[in-house]
Amino acid sequence: MDANVNQMEIEAEAAKEILLLEAEIKEKQERVTALKSYFKNPDTFMPGRHQRGQFEIVVSTNQRISQTKAEQVLSRTKLASVSTPKVDSKKARALLTSFELAKIMDHYDHKIEVRLKKDGAL
Repeated sequence: MDANVNQMEIEAEAAKEILLLEAEIKEKQERVTALKSYFKNPDTFMPGRHQRGQFEIVVSTNQRISQTKAEQVLSRTKLASVSTPKVDSKKARALLTSFELAKIMDHYDHKIEVRLKKDGAL
């Protein structure tokens, strides 16, 4: 019975450590999100590559074609020309005007990536 109790204690400790680590990860992820929000502000950083010391901050736009918007905005002929059966983004970019394309895009927060320069070290 002692072996059973010992095993249960080990499992309880492991479960406790998992919960503590998950809480720590969540806390750190919230901090990363808060820090990245600074770079998502278009008044602060425009999309592109920004060198800051040994770091490169890459700000990318994040947008996707919306099937719903395409169905609402495009004529049947245009919709058929860019759909297979859903809107094909490659075809849409090739066949639609920039005005039409802008009307069917969903926009999201910019993507932020921070990289260490190849020769840099922390």
